Amino acid sequence: MKVFDDKLAEIFRHKKQQKTWVRELKLSFVNFKLRVLDLADVFLARQGDSALGVRVVAALVDLVHATQRSTRSRVVHDRAAAILGSRLAKVPAGADTDAALELLRTAHARARQAADRRELDTLGSVAAYAARAALDSGSAVEPVQALYAESARDFMARKASQLQVGFFRASLERLRADQLHMLWAVARDTLEQFGHPLRAVNVYRQVQAFALADAVAATAGRADAGALGSGARELLAALRGALLATLEFTVADANRNAATGKLLLDASRLREIVNSALQVVRRVGRSGAFGEAMAVLAPDAAWTQAVEALQTSDKLASPVIKNLARRLVDLTK
Repeated sequence: MKVFDDKLAEIFRHKKQQKTWVRELKLSFVNFKLRVLDLADVFLARQGDSALGVRVVAALVDLVHATQRSTRSRVVHDRAAAILGSRLAKVPAGADTDAALELLRTAHARARQAADRRELDTLGSVAAYAARAALDSGSAVEPVQALYAESARDFMARKASQLQVGFFRASLERLRADQLHMLWAVARDTLEQFGHPLRAVNVYRQVQAFALADAVAATAGRADAGALGSGARELLAALRGALLATLEFTVADANRNAATGKLLLDASRLREIVNSALQVVRRVGRSGAFGEAMAVLAPDAAWTQAVEALQTSDKLASPVIKNLARRLVDLTK
């Protein structure tokens, strides 16, 4: 019996030792990954403008995604995410266009299903980095614009979309003045498709269509007028059309939920839309390069009728709305 007990004790000691070895092996593996990440950090800090930067960033993005929900790899995930958040300031020169576009596709696809705001912000920075690399390295305007347009449609039309205007703003801040026209076109198309009532998945997303236009118009002061061409006029025309349709819908009988009797587009949401629209007009108007574009905002009979109907409507009797209506009488002033 004693021999048997000694044998059992030996087995238990061996199993305990095995668990220790496994734990130490996992810790060593994590430390090895962290050392590799340190090398990536140093490379991007010192050689961030290298053409190889795109591939390093792509590997980091994959690592962040793979360790997103792993508690054991949390320290690796956080380190990789921190590198992406702080080492993308330099633009890689001569990067492979296909590699940059693939990275951009990955960033957009994952941003649409981002787990949280932190991940979305990181992917927004990556998308801006990849878009700039692709545009700088070759004639990639069409595929880049198509990706942003697809994400804008996802944001407007899919209720589960995790995108926010901030995702697009990161690229607006990163692109060169002669590259911004691409996102002006995306904002114009978004207003035409989803700025009108009942076209977006809900009223909040309709509001965000105007917010996206506001974010784009914030670049009016530095946008290249030659590259933008008629983009400013087209954006303002789309804004006017969407806003006119919204004003007409606000006072119409259709603006009411048949089941609950509540307004579909209430005073709060209308205020957000109008404030964003007015901000777009101010931003474009302050830029002397787009003075002629303001002509598309001149009031006509339909506009005057819609504003007067809003001023006299009993549905939205708020003093704030009445004040907004007065500001809408003539957008060119």
